[in-house]
Amino acid sequence: MSLETFAPFTPMHGITLAWNLALGWLLIWWGLRLRRRDEATERRFRRRIGFVLLGINLLNVAFWAFLQPRVPGGEPFDPKNDLPLHVCDLAAFIAVWAFIAPNRLAHTLLYFWGLALSSSAYVVPVLTKGPAYLHYWSFWFGHLDIVAPALYVAIVAGFLPTWRDLLRGVLVTLGYVAVVLTVNIILDDGQSGGNYAYVGRTDDGPQAALGPWPWRLPVMFAIGGLIMVAAWAPWAVRRQVQRRRTASGAGDA
Repeated sequence: MSLETFAPFTPMHGITLAWNLALGWLLIWWGLRLRRRDEATERRFRRRIGFVLLGINLLNVAFWAFLQPRVPGGEPFDPKNDLPLHVCDLAAFIAVWAFIAPNRLAHTLLYFWGLALSSSAYVVPVLTKGPAYLHYWSFWFGHLDIVAPALYVAIVAGFLPTWRDLLRGVLVTLGYVAVVLTVNIILDDGQSGGNYAYVGRTDDGPQAALGPWPWRLPVMFAIGGLIMVAAWAPWAVRRQVQRRRTASGAGDA
């Protein structure tokens, strides 16, 4: 097993998922432990973690913008892909927002962008370099600090999305896609354009399997919407079941 390369569905992929899962579980376990003891203590802990996430995110931005071209395995900076405009780039800073200054919108965007959208990197990671390169560590810590906080706000902080949260998340996502689609087109040099949010016309990525651009865009929007609905649906079902149980209990009484 080479430490210089990475490919999906290999032993290295499995090892990577294992250490990500372990670190994410540790964060959530400690948060639950603190919350059972004292909610104020857990909130202070969450805020401190938010500043840690901020440091990690700033390092990641600096790495891809300035350091990546200068380290082993590095490639020249490419504004078509290396600006911090991907969903995961923004979701990482939303995680900081949700932990340091929590509010409903921050939790909503972190839940849907982090858990529903950014978690796809764990299934089909767009990465070819292994642990021997800094790219590997930047990529995975850059996703761990999104998905783990998203799970944290659901499991520890108790955020459960409503249909209004789903609608808000979809609308903000559509606004984001409109912006990055415009950026992708502006960056088009006639050979290829930007590929932020994978809505560019380049075929460099998993989106190529959905057909030619721009005809694949409606399919991508539909898939993204279905994923967000799937992330919301279990809580909607849970609420409905609870209402029926409550109504049934009141009727029996």
